Amino acid sequence: MKQIYIIVLAVVFNYNLTTAQCITPITYRDFGFLRSQLIQTVNPSRQFQLAMDIAKNNCFSAAQVEDLASLLHNDRDRLDFCKTAFYRTVDKENFEDVYDAFISFSNALRLYKFVNQMPPQIPVKIQQNPNVNYQYNYPNVQQYNGRFGCNGYINDVIYNQLKQQIIMSGNEVTMYNMAKNFTSHYCMTVAQIIEIAGLFNNDNYRFDIIQAANTNLYDLDNFTYFDQVFTNPQIRENCRRIYVPIPNQNNPPVTLPPALKCEVNNADLESMISSIEKISFNSSKESQLKSIARGRCFTVGQIRTLLNLYSFESSKLELAKFMYEFCLDKKNYFQINDVFSFSSSTDDLNKFIQTK
Repeated sequence: MKQIYIIVLAVVFNYNLTTAQCITPITYRDFGFLRSQLIQTVNPSRQFQLAMDIAKNNCFSAAQVEDLASLLHNDRDRLDFCKTAFYRTVDKENFEDVYDAFISFSNALRLYKFVNQMPPQIPVKIQQNPNVNYQYNYPNVQQYNGRFGCNGYINDVIYNQLKQQIIMSGNEVTMYNMAKNFTSHYCMTVAQIIEIAGLFNNDNYRFDIIQAANTNLYDLDNFTYFDQVFTNPQIRENCRRIYVPIPNQNNPPVTLPPALKCEVNNADLESMISSIEKISFNSSKESQLKSIARGRCFTVGQIRTLLNLYSFESSKLELAKFMYEFCLDKKNYFQINDVFSFSSSTDDLNKFIQTK
């Protein structure tokens, strides 16, 4: 009896110690990198081992656990992964969303039993290091009246697509090269460049990305806002020197590359609807919409049509948040509320939009 008691105490202690270390989930950038690694690993056994390593060494949100679990080849691997990731999940109260990642109900039930048999968590007070503040001060381009380095900066839809491509591209070197390519070819604002440079922790990478934007910076006189992204004073000074000289007025203005055509027409929409309706499992249907939405732009009406293909309220809410970035007429996004059955979902979506 005494041995059993000691074992139970050890399990509870280990459980609380593990969960106490997770306060915030993995960053969007790092999550995108890990996700791409899983996708690129074709061998099922190697993919499973990689997934288990990821589960043991990172902190997650429930939505991130569901997303990664849905990439695995079979429900057995998903179950083991989710059990391990549960200890490192920040919002355990939302872990029920992970059940949608399973193909068979029996495995989802096994995970449910596992989660509900966990010992109650005893609050553990841990010493936290002060949080590093990466919130930047962005200039207001709408009120800008200084020098212009190019004609018309890219809109939010195209910018978000480019940034997402950088985040999901894989390792940091690939991200770096892609970021430099984008900032050197597209007319962007200082605020947009700061966000892209802020994806990297290396001052030299940040400098190169900002320097690449030299000939395609819309609001040139806002260059002093770049100061805040550097920790090295010398690199900060070198960055200033790039933009201080007045450009030669005899040079012709830089022509903005043609805008990406991302609008979805009726034929495209019907094809998307057909591809989603052919899928039986809810989690796979969610993944399908997320996959086909990337690189596209939708009206509010088109998004409503797509969301109505889903039966679960949780799926509609998650996808409504996901599709917001791909919406052309965001001012009308309140019309999405019609797809929900519960006012709590409407409130949740409205709060999400207010943070954007």
